[in-house]
Amino acid sequence: MIVFTSADESIYKPIIKEFMERTGLSIKVITGSSTDLADRIQSGALSNTIDVVFAIDSVMLELNRTAWLPYHVETSAFDSNPEIVNDGAWIPLYHLPIVIMYNKWLVTSEEVPTGFESLLSDQWKGKIAFISPNDSEISAYALLISNNIIGNIGEYTKKLIENLEYQTYDSNQTLNTSIETGHMYLGISSEDNAYSLTRNNPDINYIYPNEGTFIITYGSAISNECTNTDTARSFIDFISSEDVALFLSDNNHLRPARTDISAPDGLRPLSELPQFTLPFNEIMKQYKIMLIGWNNHLNANIPER
Repeated sequence: MIVFTSADESIYKPIIKEFMERTGLSIKVITGSSTDLADRIQSGALSNTIDVVFAIDSVMLELNRTAWLPYHVETSAFDSNPEIVNDGAWIPLYHLPIVIMYNKWLVTSEEVPTGFESLLSDQWKGKIAFISPNDSEISAYALLISNNIIGNIGEYTKKLIENLEYQTYDSNQTLNTSIETGHMYLGISSEDNAYSLTRNNPDINYIYPNEGTFIITYGSAISNECTNTDTARSFIDFISSEDVALFLSDNNHLRPARTDISAPDGLRPLSELPQFTLPFNEIMKQYKIMLIGWNNHLNANIPER
């Protein structure tokens, strides 16, 4: 069976390894972004190449829902979860809010930014760590939501690039290091990354943007072109299980979509977080436009050195 995923190796590798050991079945993994998956679907490249998609963001899953083979897992743990679609086209796995994290030695309690818009202050010019939205769905959604918050699509992108002084990072590891070492004062990140960092380094903290964080739900589905439906259904049953939900919470510090498994210790319930939402179709309409605008502005305005 072939599985496509956009998840980090620390998430998918142990889960797939455990499934293969329990069942004796073999899985080949293809990695890529959710946008890569959307391009495969639009070009008709799913046939005989992908059986299951794992840990894909809900926007891509929902907007391409006709590409999935409906399947209902045999558990009531998702019944009260509003993210699950009624026809079982895809199954939610975990929720991931966007946060702003900072170095407490460099950002005083009075200076802590309140949200996305506050990052445009001249105070933070050249002090923000940000992964390129070409390399990070978290950054891409943060940028998209921020543009909507200020009500001028493209304006936030332009001002943020200027405050970044045209410099970006390519991974959580480099972003984390820049903030821990004090090379950068703060940065936009995912909750699981910030949570893990604060557990290991008391000098790091994070906040949820007061305009509303964007909460990305990641899920899985069986392809309509699946050639191994029995194996695919067994895999969906496994990743929807209590064991996997506990692993995601305990080892990856993620919020399981199962309602019978608690979020990692110390995290506020999702219902208590300020949230900013947009319709799926509006997100997808803006997503590629936002990336094109980012790349055009970045490439056209990189200062000569």
